[in-house]
Amino acid sequence: MIFNSDCQPTPDNRELLPNKKNSYPYVCQFSDMKQYMNQSIPWHWHPALEIDYVVEGEVEIRTYDSMITLKKGQAVFINSESLHTLQAKKGECKIFAHIFDTTFISGFPGSLLEHKYILPITQNDRLQIYQITPDTYQRIQMLEKVIKIIKLNEDEPSGYEFLIRAELSLFWNMFFEETKHLQKAPKQKENSDIDRMKLMIQYIQTHYMEKITLEDIASSANIGTRECTRCFQRNLGTSPMKFLTEHRVSIATQKLLQSNDSILYISEDCGFNSGSYFGKVFYDIMGCTPKEYRKKHSH
Repeated sequence: MIFNSDCQPTPDNRELLPNKKNSYPYVCQFSDMKQYMNQSIPWHWHPALEIDYVVEGEVEIRTYDSMITLKKGQAVFINSESLHTLQAKKGECKIFAHIFDTTFISGFPGSLLEHKYILPITQNDRLQIYQITPDTYQRIQMLEKVIKIIKLNEDEPSGYEFLIRAELSLFWNMFFEETKHLQKAPKQKENSDIDRMKLMIQYIQTHYMEKITLEDIASSANIGTRECTRCFQRNLGTSPMKFLTEHRVSIATQKLLQSNDSILYISEDCGFNSGSYFGKVFYDIMGCTPKEYRKKHSH
């Protein structure tokens, strides 16, 4: 079954599987990047594993320390707990995402499969993201598995849940072999920046509707304001307050389309201290007024 990507993240900005984890810990999610503010999926992370496949256009995927451009017909593996963001490049961009818990292919926590084939990848800091392009026979086979799983989700033949797990397991076996050279590489140094970033993003995600200062954001990670600013700049290429403003506008775009609340009420609900200031900030980021945005996209 394919879900449209209209699920909201949790307050700590972790995505959850749309279905109950214990019933079937896998979902195929379709995203048309047009539905997101500025065709960008904000910084987030999740305990599940993710494999994205581009069916149209190009998308730029960033983690705190790397960036790749994914083209039509290519895929990317995104590791558990990897902080990442997606930005469509030009024109249309459509993506299928396979999001699944490790137990979907390992069986249960602590199993032989988990220790032998899952943990060497999920605990590898060199495998935050891994691009899969059709330039070798092995990678072509991996991409064929990804496409076949999409087809199984679309057609839902008898026993398709078993078939999806089987194809995903075959993909994983090939992916395990593909990344063996990285599994044997020495572990990189611990990066406390990423832990700080998650704490500060969590704070912003939870308190965006309140009056937040730079000091508040910094305190959530037990660091000073200077280091907070440097941390955001190093990892996300932006400032903490700009990140907060853009997050508020992103939430506002959702509320404009998903509710009939007044624009003034939405502006206050998203943490803006006046309707006029909200209108100015919204226009600077979105290129139109909140009213124009609602009218244009409400269908």
